[in-house]
Amino acid sequence: MKQTTDDNGNPTSKPATNQELKSYTPFLINQNVRHSKLVWDNSIAIGKSRIRALFAWQQNLRQENNDITMPNTSNIYYALNTVNYDLRYIAPLTNSFNFSVGVNGMNQNSQNKGTLLLIPEYNLFDLGAFAIANKKAGKFDISAGIRYDTRQFKGHDDYVDSLGNQLSASDPNAIHQFSAYNSNFNGISGSLGATYQASKKFYLKANVGRGFRAPNVAESGSNGIHDGTIVYEIGTPDLKPETSLQFDFVPGFQSKDLTVELDLFSNAIDNYIYPKQLKASDGTDSVRNDVPGFPDAPVFLYTQGTASITGLEFTLDIHPSHIKWFDWYTGFSTVDAHLQNVPDSEKYLPFTPPARLRSEITISFPKISKTFNNSYFRFGMFYSFEQKNVYNASSIYAGLTDYELAASMSPTAAYTLLNASIGTDVMAHGRKAFSVYLNVDNIADVAYVDYMSRFKYYPANLGNGVNRVGVYNMGRNASVKVIVPLDFSRNGDKEVKESKLKAKDGDDE
Repeated sequence: MKQTTDDNGNPTSKPATNQELKSYTPFLINQNVRHSKLVWDNSIAIGKSRIRALFAWQQNLRQENNDITMPNTSNIYYALNTVNYDLRYIAPLTNSFNFSVGVNGMNQNSQNKGTLLLIPEYNLFDLGAFAIANKKAGKFDISAGIRYDTRQFKGHDDYVDSLGNQLSASDPNAIHQFSAYNSNFNGISGSLGATYQASKKFYLKANVGRGFRAPNVAESGSNGIHDGTIVYEIGTPDLKPETSLQFDFVPGFQSKDLTVELDLFSNAIDNYIYPKQLKASDGTDSVRNDVPGFPDAPVFLYTQGTASITGLEFTLDIHPSHIKWFDWYTGFSTVDAHLQNVPDSEKYLPFTPPARLRSEITISFPKISKTFNNSYFRFGMFYSFEQKNVYNASSIYAGLTDYELAASMSPTAAYTLLNASIGTDVMAHGRKAFSVYLNVDNIADVAYVDYMSRFKYYPANLGNGVNRVGVYNMGRNASVKVIVPLDFSRNGDKEVKESKLKAKDGDDE
């Protein structure tokens, strides 16, 4: 479908023609993104040491035309200019020890040139100083790092009329869309980690780290409707920076026949920033219906809390040394992410992935014949467990029916996907002519909705025999990829001859 207008200029839609779907001519609703980048990268050797200096300028212009009644007006138009810098000293390796120190950051300026405003115009300056060191001592391999960051942020005043056009502050019809504010953040982050090679086959890894993240412009300054989610977002200028403390512990075993690893992690985040839906005085969801061209939009306010993220990843790879053509890989992961000291309906963080199991068998043949090299066949299974830990304090869309609301808040059902692939290098006259790969995903054509998909909330595809709303993920999909190497060097034939001679000498021996 494409959006257009009828004879009276009112918005409507009609099916797009086959030619329009293949054309590069944009519809009335379209997006235009232009990105320019200039980088000056320097590496200066000073004895065995090295100084790296990188400076870059970037400009990103993003335009979206979303109102079909005004096809030549960019409702969304952001102009972002950024200057990046990175200056560091890298010391040589001495007695199994090396280190690097430096500073990096950016200076950023953003301007609003559209009529649909979400974030204010702003200036941002980041500066970070860091030091990183590595040391190998016996069976230990130790690494450590520390960093200090400072951010200066200045959000600008902005006055507009009812349609989003910018006005001066003295205009009697001016609406104060954004209020000026200043935020300064400082923080320290760092990590200390080590690997212990207990034996030739068994090893241990451990790491502890402290993280720091300053609020971004959306979290601190938003005041408008997000065109992608149809949610009205309100920023909080006095947010505190996030800080975290993470622990990782990894025991592992590796031999010529087997590789096993278990990764355990835990992360506690203070001042965790997240959007929380506001409630009206009568207890219902708060909505804004004063943005021209948009339906009722739920109102979300950026707030803070304490979050806890724990989980594990387990991998098992069986690769028998006496059966070189066989490999069986299995991986399992699970994570629990929740807020502390909140009601049960708000406890679980949205878009926390469910437990997942992936297993695949690969059969490979380095050389079947003179024509086919590096051939393989792979068959795999992916199983996504049911995600029961869902955030169900409110819906992300306003105006859902009772059925749609219940379905969008229910756990996402488990599903199993089967996949297969085959590939090979095709040789000609002793050289690789091309490589060809065939992949088939979701062989059984399973109808499923990934819990991580934002489209699972959208009120579409109702019924279909399951209690789900939303847009389903892709069904059975087959793809073919062909890679043709281009070698215009005169040494190509010479290299082939030399490789053949070496192979012949090896056979003679």
